[in-house]
Amino acid sequence: MIAIILAAGAGTRLGALGEHLPKCLLPIGGRTSLDFYARAFERAGVVDEVIVVGGYRIDDVRRHLPDGFRLVENPQYATTNSLASLVLALDDITDQDIVVLNADVVYQPDLLGRFLRSPRRTAILIDEMRAFDPREFHARVADGVVCELSQSVPAESSFGEDAQAFKVAAKHLPLVRAYAREQLNSGGAQHYAGRVLLGLMAENLLYPVYTHQEDWSEFDTADDYQRCEALVTAPNAGLPDYGAYGLNDVPQAPDPDDSPPEDSRSTLHRLRDSIIRRQLPWRLRWLPEVPAALRHSPGEALRGLVPLTTQSLTPEGFRMRVYGREVLADLMASSAAVGVRPFLLWGTLLGCIREQRFIHNDHDIDVGLLEADFQLVPELKREMLARGYTIRRESTMQVSFMHRHGRLWVDVDRLISARGHYWITEPPSERPVIRAYWFAIPAIGTLARRRFEGVEVFMPEHPEAVLTSIYGAWTVPQQKRYFTRGPLNQMLWRQGEQTRV
Repeated sequence: MIAIILAAGAGTRLGALGEHLPKCLLPIGGRTSLDFYARAFERAGVVDEVIVVGGYRIDDVRRHLPDGFRLVENPQYATTNSLASLVLALDDITDQDIVVLNADVVYQPDLLGRFLRSPRRTAILIDEMRAFDPREFHARVADGVVCELSQSVPAESSFGEDAQAFKVAAKHLPLVRAYAREQLNSGGAQHYAGRVLLGLMAENLLYPVYTHQEDWSEFDTADDYQRCEALVTAPNAGLPDYGAYGLNDVPQAPDPDDSPPEDSRSTLHRLRDSIIRRQLPWRLRWLPEVPAALRHSPGEALRGLVPLTTQSLTPEGFRMRVYGREVLADLMASSAAVGVRPFLLWGTLLGCIREQRFIHNDHDIDVGLLEADFQLVPELKREMLARGYTIRRESTMQVSFMHRHGRLWVDVDRLISARGHYWITEPPSERPVIRAYWFAIPAIGTLARRRFEGVEVFMPEHPEAVLTSIYGAWTVPQQKRYFTRGPLNQMLWRQGEQTRV
């Protein structure tokens, strides 16, 4: 990836602060914005080259350029805006992804790193938590892509404020380059670099990546500059201790709560105490449930024994193999009796479409209910309780049924319609911020019927589109990754913002 930092402007709105230094060299907490970018790029590990487009006091920029950064001059900086600087930088780039950043913005390093490493290669960074300001550019999202970015987006339609960073995949660079030149040739010398996003939005190519409460600030004015100073000098503003933004795919060690400390007693003593106390070592805790599993489903239990003993199959995954079909059948029978249509969602939908069976080592079944059907959850609860299930968890947004053998459950999420999407949200709580997950209404569409694990189920009309919105590249199995802080369709909302969700 090539990073382009636009730094040609004179910074006249900064007043006396910008008289003797370009904005990119103003000291913020003892360092410049270029220094902050250099450190973030180093930690992200995906930026191969950095191009700084300068203009105002370019000799000063040249003298203080971080090691490895390359300087490109915009000699017409006084009569053009950042779109012209972007075109100059693009002239030497052919087959690499780019990220475009402004020199007068400071990001927390974790935020910029997550954006650079997010799987969306053509994307814009959106701050969904910042208080709505009609003077700023806001994004409107439809069917999972950004369809409008302007100051005309009303608060009730805004998915967040433009956070001043965007990425373009190499395959989309010809479109961006052609659109930028067309804009310049038609009198757009005063356009910002973000003007090229209009061309990407016209082709439905621009995805949102959300800030998730990580902080950033631009410094166009003296007041902005003070906010940046506060941002980088705050107690939590130092470089956090995290490894490669959560991209380590090495399987995690067992939770300490699940594995006892080392036992210094002899093997004979440990075996004796296990028999007397009816306790088993951590690695053999699955043994007691095998007899019941063999009685319930001999074939599945026998097929799961070898991977279970070698620990390639977890006890939770073993239970899903043995009892999952029964749980699914009970849910669908109970739903039919009530007249509701739960449809596969999350990992269960992924398993159905990609694996044609439950995902290996999955531990629960996930389904959704549209608003009208969720109103009948009391009747659904009576049906499931009559079949021997218990209520594991219940709120205004979800009900979860525990299987009678325990530690295997089905989560039923409520989908509400708002702002052109279906949403699943966390229930109200004392926390100021809750998570929300969006789904494109056309992707859910008219529910389709399909047989899965021998049971007739419902699923979204366009399951591939739903899976793409959640997981991105879902067709190839991969370790769970946390650099996007959850599924790709996750957002954060302040409690009580009724105009949003």
